[in-house]
Amino acid sequence: LKDMTIGRDAGHGGENPGAKSATGLTEKDINLDITHRIADLLRQRGATIVFSREGDTGPSMSERRKIFAEANIDLLISTHNNSGGSPLTTMGTSTYYKHVSDRVLAQCMLNRLLELDLKNFGLTGNFNFSLNSPTEYPNVLLEVLFMSSLPEEEKLANPDFRQAVAEKAVLALEDYLDIVKNALINK
Repeated sequence: LKDMTIGRDAGHGGENPGAKSATGLTEKDINLDITHRIADLLRQRGATIVFSREGDTGPSMSERRKIFAEANIDLLISTHNNSGGSPLTTMGTSTYYKHVSDRVLAQCMLNRLLELDLKNFGLTGNFNFSLNSPTEYPNVLLEVLFMSSLPEEEKLANPDFRQAVAEKAVLALEDYLDIVKNALINK
């Protein structure tokens, strides 16, 4: 991760709060917190961080893509939380990618998050999310948990859990880079 430029996108923001939990947690705030926690850990490893938003702002998807394109990032993680289903049901964590070339990154991310004893909501490819469209750099959409699930909301409200998510995300990036490095060596 040293000397890499990593794009960090906290989903939603500003006028768009995203999902809202039963107790009033907003997705935009949880996403931003996790995004900053991941960024702090990446900086400790020597990476440069480029944010789509550092506070409660709401840049459009085209503005976010422009920020990352102009910064010439090496990789992007977009952090979100899901909503839907019964509030009493644990739904789980999931990762999304559009292009098959980003599948390994999404799989690494999902594998590490599952180490937090989370339910597997899935790995989804060919996903139509604007920030998954660029092919200039690997990218992944991370849906940590469901804001609408009471058991998962309880986890998301806990700063220690959000820190654990950040730590697993960084380990997933290291896993991914090891896979890419080994593939290049073995060519």
